[in-house]
Amino acid sequence: MNTAAIVELIHTLTMVAWVVTLPFLFWHRWPKLSIIVAVYNLGFIIVNRMSHWFLGECILTRAARWFGGDQGDEWFAVKFSRVVFGLIPSNKQVTYVEQVLVALVAIGVILVLLRRCREH
Repeated sequence: MNTAAIVELIHTLTMVAWVVTLPFLFWHRWPKLSIIVAVYNLGFIIVNRMSHWFLGECILTRAARWFGGDQGDEWFAVKFSRVVFGLIPSNKQVTYVEQVLVALVAIGVILVLLRRCREH
């Protein structure tokens, strides 16, 4: 496995972790875990947005390309949407919708759980 493939694997795993942890934003059996997940989700979005503003693409996509990987013109989220949901959104549509929704939920979770922790 070459370095580009490792970076692409890390990229995929961070996105999968982001999606898999989303239920913990709504299920608060373990409030500290929900806060950790909310912070991870916000950090994920902030790093993604910053890298898009400064690099024009995700920092991990840039790293994989730098190490010799070929991602093509489609982002992972677009390929994933097509395979799983049969949708073919644009790269920007996927990015803006998913990040706005997750950011709103994560901010709400943090505020609710911090208030709940202060009450106890």
